[in-house]
Amino acid sequence: MTDTKMEIILIHETMWQSVISDTYTFASIIAVIGTGWWLGSSAMQWAGFVILSLGLLAWRKNRPRLTPQEAAEHLHQTFGVRAK
Repeated sequence: MTDTKMEIILIHETMWQSVISDTYTFASIIAVIGTGWWLGSSAMQWAGFVILSLGLLAWRKNRPRLTPQEAAEHLHQTFGVRAK
């Protein structure tokens, strides 16, 4: 049997927090890459793409990852939820 490491990512946000976050991300892409397009600078467009890509990768890496036991303890402490 192979040992697989399971990680759980808990995301707790409201619909409006998600909408605001998505709007900010879209506006950032338009601001950086769109400015390069408007000025006719492909170098600025590529620089914007690289900066936004690195930002998204950094955001993805910084999400807290929990083992199943840690996730169960967190849910119990925060919301009073117990596993069966």
